[in-house]
Amino acid sequence: MKTILASVYAVNPFKGSEDGTGWNLILQIARFNKVIAITRENNRPHIERYLQENDVPEISNIHFEYYDLPYWARFWKRGNKGALLYYYLWQFFLPRFVRKQKLQFDIVHNLNFHNDWTPSMLWKFKKPFVWGPVGHHPQIPKEYILPVYGTKKWLLDSLRWQAKKFFWNIDPLLSITKKKADYILAINSDVNKKLHVTKSKLVLMPAVATNDMLQVNIQSAQFKIISVGRFVALKGFDVTIKSFANFYHQLPVEKKSAVKLVLVGNGPELPFLKKLIESLGIKDAVEIILWVEREEMNRLYSEASLFFFPSHEGEKNI
Repeated sequence: MKTILASVYAVNPFKGSEDGTGWNLILQIARFNKVIAITRENNRPHIERYLQENDVPEISNIHFEYYDLPYWARFWKRGNKGALLYYYLWQFFLPRFVRKQKLQFDIVHNLNFHNDWTPSMLWKFKKPFVWGPVGHHPQIPKEYILPVYGTKKWLLDSLRWQAKKFFWNIDPLLSITKKKADYILAINSDVNKKLHVTKSKLVLMPAVATNDMLQVNIQSAQFKIISVGRFVALKGFDVTIKSFANFYHQLPVEKKSAVKLVLVGNGPELPFLKKLIESLGIKDAVEIILWVEREEMNRLYSEASLFFFPSHEGEKNI
């Protein structure tokens, strides 16, 4: 049995998306190997609570280490603001933390963030190195952001895209990460359009899945459409809302009360989405629910007739 040192920046057993992927991949690794999972301090309460409330057979093979930069190097970070810069620095200084803890391991695995433009520093340990799953998505098409979210958001998205191009083309640490990785787990086939690595080290692997979303018996008399995610331009919630409005306004008056759109999430575009809903005259047919834990999310899925996911992220084929 090998010991895997896994860098898992985002991990929360009570969440889905990247946090949920981090948790579940740790469990899968622990089925066959020992795992030293290094994550942030803010994930500790959620992990410890989940382990207290649930039986996790794999836990005997998992050891968590919690690491953050000192306060003076992270005081500027506020939630998601500055997260990518902080992650870059977190990865950069991670080897120093590992050496200080005198951890012993056979393989290193940089598990998340799931992007193809931020380097890992785990290659420094000169061990077999797995990177990923990493993903890639194209720039949001101009017609989907400029007339909807305005010039400021379009400029910010364009600047973000230029920053990514800088890392892909110039960052020497990303080049070293690509070269040193023995295997790169890619979420979609777009990844290699920017990384340009040999196919022998690239493994296509979808990163997000569920085994509890499909419900045979819908537990609601209403026709409910559900859309879940962060309220940011990338996720395309404006497309969800406009599509629903077109559908809703074509219905006979007597049937409008039987349909409902449920949006689950939170984020900086929440005020904008609320205004959009009101301007389209569908306020009475839309419910917005802030982030909920997994158990409650399962209930919401069980009441829905249709799941709508209009994100601009990447290719859907693998």
